[in-house]
Amino acid sequence: MRTTTISSTPGFSRRLVPAIAVLVGVFAFSAEVGFASADGGATVPAAKSKVTIKPYGLKHGKAKIMDKVSVGGTVVPYKNGQHVRVYYYNDGHKVKSKSVKIKSTNGQKGTFRSKIRVDRGGKWTAQAKYSGLTGKFPISRSSTKRKGWGCVTPPSATDRAAGSSGDSARP
Repeated sequence: MRTTTISSTPGFSRRLVPAIAVLVGVFAFSAEVGFASADGGATVPAAKSKVTIKPYGLKHGKAKIMDKVSVGGTVVPYKNGQHVRVYYYNDGHKVKSKSVKIKSTNGQKGTFRSKIRVDRGGKWTAQAKYSGLTGKFPISRSSTKRKGWGCVTPPSATDRAAGSSGDSARP
């Protein structure tokens, strides 16, 4: 009794063995290239960023209605062409957001400045958010806590009239 094997059928083995060898070689090469790109082209971990803000133009931590308040801050590390989004809140409700370009200082630090007109009373806060960078040298996202200031409402004309009796004469 004779059994049929791959090696016993010459036409079958002549065509199949080279095709299998080519497929195994292609598979091994693609797996090797995939591992090489995973190791050799490994992504650089994102640099940790830090954003700080501070409100300016306040008097004893307060602003008057219709005053302009500046919010300035820093971003570390700095790369050219970056932006920060500054959010303004009044009594916890978002009033406005502005995209601000970061300017370079000497070294790794960048600064930004944004202004808003205080048009109503209440507790005002500002927050800055930095979206980071992707690419060859990525930078992580960062944001600040909300920094706040109060708003002083000027006394109205009726309050001023009620406060003075008119009896006292000014020298």
